[in-house]
Amino acid sequence: MAKKITVLLSLFFIVLTVSAIAADKTWGSGGDETSWSDQYNWYPAEVPTISDDVLIDIEDGSITVDQTFTAKSITIGGGESTTVTTESFVFGDVEPDAVTDSAIINRYGGKLTLSGVGVITLKGTYESMKDASASISEPSFMLWVE
Repeated sequence: MAKKITVLLSLFFIVLTVSAIAADKTWGSGGDETSWSDQYNWYPAEVPTISDDVLIDIEDGSITVDQTFTAKSITIGGGESTTVTTESFVFGDVEPDAVTDSAIINRYGGKLTLSGVGVITLKGTYESMKDASASISEPSFMLWVE
């Protein structure tokens, strides 16, 4: 009997540990198909948090970061032509596990456009692959790499 209780308690703690680990978020465009803040655009359906690795790679995707955000890392493009654009007064923090890890990876076909006034702080590296692009459309927007 004591063995069964020990096994059950062990399984219980394993389940708790696994559920405490944040799931990766993938752009699925099931909501309004454009807004970062629409939870139904993400799979699983929840806006990313500082614990989430984010992947946005959807054909002719045009995603608008429309409010302050956080993520563990963000990957844009790779297989499809995908554009991520910020609106004015958007602030964000992207914080991978270590400062030597990638915070934003802008892959083939990816485009990151920072517009308006705002600051995105990367506590890791920014990588831009061949045929990817990033632009700051107004000098009042900052991409800050710590």
